[in-house]
Amino acid sequence: MNPISLEQLTVDEAGPLELVTIAGALGCQHVSLFLRTPERPPQWYPLVTDAAFRRELGRRMADCGVTPYTVEFFPLSPRAQPDTYRPAFECAAELGAKRMSVLVSDTDEERRLANFSQLCDRAQEFAMGVNVEFVAITQLPSLRDAVRLVTRSARPNAGIMVDTLHLIRSGSTVAELAAIDPRLIGGAQFSDGPLTMAPDKQLFEAISERMLPGDGEFPLREFVAAMPPDVPIGVEVPLKSLKDKGVGPMERARLAVEASRRIIAEARAAQPVEK
Repeated sequence: MNPISLEQLTVDEAGPLELVTIAGALGCQHVSLFLRTPERPPQWYPLVTDAAFRRELGRRMADCGVTPYTVEFFPLSPRAQPDTYRPAFECAAELGAKRMSVLVSDTDEERRLANFSQLCDRAQEFAMGVNVEFVAITQLPSLRDAVRLVTRSARPNAGIMVDTLHLIRSGSTVAELAAIDPRLIGGAQFSDGPLTMAPDKQLFEAISERMLPGDGEFPLREFVAAMPPDVPIGVEVPLKSLKDKGVGPMERARLAVEASRRIIAEARAAQPVEK
């Protein structure tokens, strides 16, 4: 069955140490870690700048049996300078992260291809992969666009992060996902929701309020069936409504992880056994 990663956005108020503790208690194999602050201009979180804190986090991960799969997130803008991400590469490599997540905000296809390829080359120096995430409200709005970017880059460590929410909101389909080369899939993120959402509400949905897997209308079992079985599936289910009611991060994460694990297990059990 696919390994499970507890994504930082699910419990956004939890620091890295608490995130790892929660993930370990829930039997998750991985976590995602935010390395950059969201404000403009962004700053590095202490995880990047404080070596003592990284050592403490490393000990906590070893105690909990959890490793970071993805570090988030890095913009590919017209002014992108991949060399400035070196502190993040060094931090991620020290902690054992496997891939970094990239969001595209550049309308120039050739420039973003050049910057993405350069970013992949820098990541390769640290034995890391690069996952580009397509999002309908960005300049890389669909699975087809992500496949084109990764394929044109011809970088062996380039991949696609496929989020169930963004797959549906972009108008892409599970059938399209199942048809691509599975080697292009570098990671997945899991949540549920209605099949349609007003455009002016999509940003809030993405960042603050998604639905537990199984409570919405997304074709989640088909999504899992289209995933390579060794690709980690990140549970990314922010639940602001429950947070505002005082439901703590452990309980919200438990609801999201248990619902995700149930759907994933059902999907894998329904697949025919290969002979």
